[in-house]
Amino acid sequence: MSIVGSMFPKMQGRSLAGSDVAFPDAALGRIALISVAFERHAQGMLDSWSEPFVQKFGGDEAYVAYELPIIDAFWPRLISFSIDAGMRSGIPRERHPYVVTYYGDSTDLRQALGISDRSLGYAYLLDRHGVIRWAGNGYATASRIDEMIGIAEELGRAA
Repeated sequence: MSIVGSMFPKMQGRSLAGSDVAFPDAALGRIALISVAFERHAQGMLDSWSEPFVQKFGGDEAYVAYELPIIDAFWPRLISFSIDAGMRSGIPRERHPYVVTYYGDSTDLRQALGISDRSLGYAYLLDRHGVIRWAGNGYATASRIDEMIGIAEELGRAA
């Protein structure tokens, strides 16, 4: 099932900066890369997509990169403050508004995004309307990064 061409699913989380963030609303009006992970070890996968994106488009207000750690269980909600504090300590302060943690059942989100393997990191490129225009998972390759950047540039020109 290809999710390219579908709206990014509605979901809400809390940023490490302390604000509630709703998707895809938070990204509307901008070209957005949204990286999603369910397990800590997938961080390197997310970085492999987001770092080239931020290097290319960082500082350009037309682009934004969000990271969504998904904590898919009830008990972590009880210690969410501690989990978020741990993440805050390892992430530069300027990225805190763009790291949005979701605690709870992720079944609907996983189905909407076509996620079957929680051990992988996933990356979704959204247009200004919240429509998914490209998707990747696992570790980025040079050719897939070129593809993602190329589509993001096209979307930026289509203003």
